[in-house]
Parts: sequence; structure tokens; C-alpha cells
Amino acid sequence: MRGWAQAPWARRYSKTHPEQVVAAIGRASFLTTAIGPKVLPFIAPLIAEGLTERLKHTHEKLYVIACENQINATDLLKNEVLKTLNEETVKKMEGTVFFLNSAVDRIVPLQHNEELLDVLVENYHEWIVATKEKLPEVKGMQIVPDLAPYIERKLFTVNTGHATTAYLGYQAGKNKIHEALADPDIYRDVKATIEETGAYLIKRYGFAAETHERYIEKILHRFQNPKLNDDVTRVGRSPIRKLGPEDRLVKPAREAKRLGLSFTHLAQVIAAALRFDYTEDAEAAELQKQLKTKGVLAVLNQVSGLSPEDPITKEAIRYYKENSVKPG
Repeated sequence: MRGWAQAPWARRYSKTHPEQVVAAIGRASFLTTAIGPKVLPFIAPLIAEGLTERLKHTHEKLYVIACENQINATDLLKNEVLKTLNEETVKKMEGTVFFLNSAVDRIVPLQHNEELLDVLVENYHEWIVATKEKLPEVKGMQIVPDLAPYIERKLFTVNTGHATTAYLGYQAGKNKIHEALADPDIYRDVKATIEETGAYLIKRYGFAAETHERYIEKILHRFQNPKLNDDVTRVGRSPIRKLGPEDRLVKPAREAKRLGLSFTHLAQVIAAALRFDYTEDAEAAELQKQLKTKGVLAVLNQVSGLSPEDPITKEAIRYYKENSVKPG
């Protein structure tokens, strides 16, 4: 492997030493980002400049991978890079520069460090890259031909489980994720919820049931780590986005319903998300405002794409009404 260019480093030097970034891209075998999907458009022009210079001197393969917490983030980066490249450079990229989508999984809790690049993370990590190319070996990288099963496995186990713990924990008056899961009732409900999503994943993608059950246990063990010290209010933030029709709660409920599987616990969590009234989160405040002015049926339709007649809607509203008072 000739080298590695990573965008957090590039971001730090892009304004003061752009020539160093371009030189690093020229030497690298891999170019990865871990910068946040919203920032990708801002670093794309410098990456494009680096690719343009690189292709003047070498046709050695370069693998570009956006390691972001967003589905197909590398496609987003590629589109932004292509906007600033001329036709000749784009043609040179064929068979030389490969943009590969990936799925990453590592919990990064809220923290305040003096150094920008000092980040506290858990020991567990997963990095899955989709390609049929034979890549230089990288420790910790898992290569698969199709990313979709692994993206949904992560989204509907890790993200669903994390959000479920936050919303149920918030309703129970818990402050921390690990504290919420120390409550046997919350633990049981969280596990039951991601077992519902697991039933869908097993039926849809053919994951082995025993293997997936071990995966669930591993995820719950991660959430119980007190060293992460994660707030339920941080994990539960942005409830409007998390109640979206393609996100971690509503989509698996819809898919479970379509396959004739249980979605009862997912409906319970949808109701808990509707009751996430943390005033310091702008989306939570907006959600409560919409609920007050429009009513729960209209909000579920507008935010989640669920019709009033949908069984998921009816189940969620039943839980919503049953839990009209948050435990103190």
C-alpha cells in the first residue's frame, strides 16, 4: 500500500496547505473521509484537484471511500467531485479511481476535548465496503459484494436499538443510555423491538437466526457500556428525522407489516418518540408544536407517511394515549 489520505486531515490543511493535500492524494492508495456527510460538498473541490494532478502522473488504482453515517455517502461525494472535473479527467478515472460505498459502525458519544482530532470511541467497530474489486488488504475492513443487507442490519439493529433505548429511557425518567438498559423492563422492551426488526432482516436477507441473535446481544452489550456515558437526550435528538418513512422506526415497522410479521414493539417506540419533548432539541420542540396544533394522526401522516387507517398508526396511537403522562 502506497499511502492513505484521510479527509479530516485534509480539512485541517485545506485552507492553509492545500498543496499538501493534493500531494497526499497523489501518493495514496486509499482516500477516506470521516467528516460528516454535510461537509462532503465542501471538501470535494480539493479532492477533485488532487485527482486531476494525480492522473497526470500515475494510473495506479485509488479507492475513495466515504466512511460516513449515511447510506451511500460515497455516491454523494462522487457526485460532488464530478461537478468540478472536466471530461478528460473523468475519462482518465475509468478503471483507475474507484468510489466505493461503505457501512461504518462505532459509537461516538458527546464529548468536549481540547484537541479537535481527539475523539473518544468504543472498542467495537465494523467497517464494511462494497466492491467486486480485489483491494489491498486493510486490517478491520470487510469486503462484501452487496452492501444493502449490512446497511439495513446496522440501521435496524444499532440505530433502532439506540433510539428505542433513548425514547423509552426518556419516558421512564432515565438520564443515560446505560442506566436505561439497567432497568429490566426497558431492556426487555428494547430487545423485543430489535428482535422484531431482526425477524424482518432474517426473512428479507437470509441472515442466520442464531447468528443474528448473537449480533443483537453484542449490540445491547455495547449500549450497556457505562464508559460511553451517553445521554438519552443526545441519542433521542432529531425525532422528526428519526420518525421519517425511510428511517429506523417506521420503515422496519412497514416492512414487518408487509411480510406479516409483528410490529407491536416498534409501534410502542414510535409512540415514545412522539412524546420526546426535550425542549433543548429544536426538532423535539417543533414536533410537540405540530402535535398540539395538528393532532397525532396528521403528524404521523406528514412526518412518517402513515395513513390514519394503517395498522401501525392505530397501534402507535393506542400506546400514545396509554402513556399520556410521562413517569416521574
